[in-house]
Amino acid sequence: MAYFNTTLDSLPALDADSQQHAERVQAFLKELIESHEGFIGFDQYMEAVMYAPGLGYYSAGSEKFGQSGDYVTAPLISPLFSQTIGHYVADRLITGDAILELGAGTGVMAADMLAYLAMLDVLPQKYYILEPSADLRQRQLNTLKKRVPELIEHVSWLDHLPSDGSFNGVIIGNEVVDAMPVKRFVLQESEVQELGVGYCDDHLCWKTSSSNEAFRQSVLSLLPYSIESYPDGYCSEYRPAVAGWLSALYQSMKSGMVMLLDYGFERSAYYEIARSNGTIRGYFRHFMLEDPFVFPGMVDLTASVDFTDVAESAVQQGFQVAGYTSQANFLVDSGLLERASEQQRTGIFQGDTHGRLSQAEAVKCLTDPGEMGESIKTMILGKAREINTCFKRDQRYRL
Repeated sequence: MAYFNTTLDSLPALDADSQQHAERVQAFLKELIESHEGFIGFDQYMEAVMYAPGLGYYSAGSEKFGQSGDYVTAPLISPLFSQTIGHYVADRLITGDAILELGAGTGVMAADMLAYLAMLDVLPQKYYILEPSADLRQRQLNTLKKRVPELIEHVSWLDHLPSDGSFNGVIIGNEVVDAMPVKRFVLQESEVQELGVGYCDDHLCWKTSSSNEAFRQSVLSLLPYSIESYPDGYCSEYRPAVAGWLSALYQSMKSGMVMLLDYGFERSAYYEIARSNGTIRGYFRHFMLEDPFVFPGMVDLTASVDFTDVAESAVQQGFQVAGYTSQANFLVDSGLLERASEQQRTGIFQGDTHGRLSQAEAVKCLTDPGEMGESIKTMILGKAREINTCFKRDQRYRL
């Protein structure tokens, strides 16, 4: 997708309600930072502006997805995306399996997958959606009622992962990990400092703090080159919550697989010397922002995924890393082009009936290296189950 990097002056103006909401978020942040003696870690800041009840980006009621929101995800681009995932999953479902989608957005992927699996006559025992946001749950329910009313009985919403290790089937996380809070660091004179958030002249700003030994060792363990190789001022981030999150996934499962699709890199690319300012970015009405302090609570903040970290943490929990490749490789090798051709031939494809792109535009956006094709990766994790032939062009060697 094409996003425009911009400055504050060129951003669309906030309406009155949005401006009042932004002011409430600012007041909350000021109180939070003052209660921590003027400094909070960037992960605390990101947690607050994304998830604080009633204030954070994902817990407030603003439009987030699609042309009228802040960004467009792959399921919104074309039903071909979810159908291809459905085709891949269908070949790996066994009797009694369920599907669990982590954070279902508008519910479009759930609707498209259920419709496709019903067409193949391989509906799962249940389609679960883990969604903490009441606002998004309602949007998902509305989408499913509108798109697949005859299949709504197959869907249930969860407040949390199963804690008894009873889940059998497939867990799908599309653009989930990149929304997890990250810690930020800067290298100065071959030393590690934490980059956090404070106030400067009544404005949010970056502040540094001497790192403790645990923070320092965490950073040093990630860098693929010696710390002396990096220039002063080199900034990046890491995601400490990944291990705990993967542990919760593992503990929730009896057997099956986890499918993750997200923006990211292998560690050697993530922490390459030339990538000197990390990957944190924000999206606001289809503008991309480098400054994470613009319109806090109104902007979707994200950071790319270190898939080497995900793989290592997954193995430590007991998962098998069964496959890893680019989104383009996964979609093409799983029959997206053939599916697109068949739908075009039979006239099944309905163009942009739901505000989506034309078929040719959609295929290009999903698979072109300059769009989503290379920047999004696909990883398969398995537990207590042999996962047959994951990817034809497997790239686990890059991890």
